[in-house]
Amino acid sequence: PSGIVDRLKQDQGIFRVQRLFQRVKNYEKLPLIPHVNKLHGLDTTGAYSPLVTGNYYESFRGLGDVNDSHRMLTADAGGLKTKIAFLNFMNVKYLLSDEELEGSQWIKVMEEDGSFLYQNPNFLPRAFFVESLDELAKEKPDWKTAGLARYGQEEMELEVSSGSPGFVVASELHYPGWKVTIDGRKAELLKAREQ
Repeated sequence: PSGIVDRLKQDQGIFRVQRLFQRVKNYEKLPLIPHVNKLHGLDTTGAYSPLVTGNYYESFRGLGDVNDSHRMLTADAGGLKTKIAFLNFMNVKYLLSDEELEGSQWIKVMEEDGSFLYQNPNFLPRAFFVESLDELAKEKPDWKTAGLARYGQEEMELEVSSGSPGFVVASELHYPGWKVTIDGRKAELLKAREQ
């Protein structure tokens, strides 16, 4: 049992957790090892699978918690500072670290057995609307919430209303086979970010 996991389960929102461990020996020490998180109904950015794409692996370089069964990424001291906009975009509301973070934007929520849980006040929703894709490069983009009518493993239904043209952005992996419809009509799927 983990107080950190219990605390995360109290949050009824849709969000992800980033595990940030700087030493391989702490991989199993931090709660929410990849795949175990699903037992608790929590989403993490971590991955342990030979199906990890090269792009996903590279996107998390410096942040860690990705293991493609050939190599494992650990975090480095500068990784978190350089990828804040990326973590915001990836809907990372919580950061779980094996070291205390100092002077960061993250708000400390609790500490348990050498693990530190932080909250990200600038995380973006799982899906949102922007008028320009240039907004995605900003740490705090100008966005409007896209309502999640249905969210599952293989389908996401969004409700968006806007008086101007723009883009609905979902912080999901880009895989072949995704299909997009708007009001029942087929629409073009664009890749919003390389990382």
